Amino acid sequence: MGNPAGPMRFLKTALIGGAVGGVVASIPVLNLLTCCFCLPNLLGVFLGLSLYFRENPEERIPTSDAAISGAISGLLCGVLVAVLGLIINVVLGGLMATLFNHVPPELRRAMAQSAAGGVFGIFIYPFIYGGWGALGGFLAMELFHKDRKLG
Repeated sequence: MGNPAGPMRFLKTALIGGAVGGVVASIPVLNLLTCCFCLPNLLGVFLGLSLYFRENPEERIPTSDAAISGAISGLLCGVLVAVLGLIINVVLGGLMATLFNHVPPELRRAMAQSAAGGVFGIFIYPFIYGGWGALGGFLAMELFHKDRKLG
């Protein structure tokens, strides 16, 4: 079919799903959906798998390959959530600090520590989201794409 063998065949569609999930999970207020089992991440994984099956209508894959696709999608989602979240945190933190000059110094320090803590997310989130993405890929195959499962 022209697709490379192995996990690289999922790269394009998994990255699209991860980008959608990462952007949705980074939007203030919508990021609350992340509290529901990383829902934006899982939606991105489902989108990536659905796009892959749309491009390859006859292919059947094992659930392990779906988990790999989900992990790729989750890794990108985690990177985007960390980077975009840090940018939004810094911008909103700076904006809030200038708007509220009467804020006690303890609260200002807490806001600064929160923004600095976002830096650690760059190293942690990709693994967390990647794990949830792998689980999401497995679940997407078992729940929504049973007819495309190999074996």
